[in-house]
Amino acid sequence: MQDEEQVSRLAIVGFDIAEQLFGKRNILGEKLSFNGVPYTVVGKIRKKTQDSKYSGPDNNKILRAVRGHGARHAAARREDGVLSDIIVAPKDWVVDQLPETLDKRSGRIEDVSWPLESNLRAILAGATGSIPTTSRRSTMWDTSLNTLMFGRMISNMKTVLSVVGIVTLSLGGIGVMNIMLIAVKERTREIGVRKALGATTANIQRQFFLEGFFLTLISGGSGMILALGFVPSRQSGADGRRALPE
Repeated sequence: MQDEEQVSRLAIVGFDIAEQLFGKRNILGEKLSFNGVPYTVVGKIRKKTQDSKYSGPDNNKILRAVRGHGARHAAARREDGVLSDIIVAPKDWVVDQLPETLDKRSGRIEDVSWPLESNLRAILAGATGSIPTTSRRSTMWDTSLNTLMFGRMISNMKTVLSVVGIVTLSLGGIGVMNIMLIAVKERTREIGVRKALGATTANIQRQFFLEGFFLTLISGGSGMILALGFVPSRQSGADGRRALPE
């Protein structure tokens, strides 16, 4: 706020932008130029991992006071009290009401009247004198609603994949059972001879189990080796990206 009032030409640089412009050295006091207007770097944003980026990741941003833009920038001539973005953090109990509102809908999701958005529009309407039900002067991006939809999608995917996995395992079990049945029928004479020589049922079962185990291990290992040989590694792809010109 002080920089805004004093029309300071100061800038705070994102982590990635700072390394691209200045490398690894200390950037405090360095100079930047925007359309010929000089700015002094007074800070560097720490490395951030963001799942919500609004207008872009902070690592790639340069922050500066609006009035410090100079007369060349239209944004510097805006009226006092005019806002371009408002970030609102709802209470936990407000977010907890979203699933109930979603489950009670009777039409499209786009037509649902979300309580948080309705309340915000009513507040903005009171401040601007517009009608909250018809005002379309502002757009809202509800990240809590996006989180809810993403969670529902993941939950449904888990259900579908669980059913597919159970069916697949059942079919695989039936296939293995039939193969083992055929193998036992084909080797009935061998089993009878071994039983006559004193082999127990446990010995015969162990033999068939070990045969199936090692056959599965060898075939699975062979497939893994072939896959590793034909599929390019992720490291080679990363090296290729680093080799691109900046």
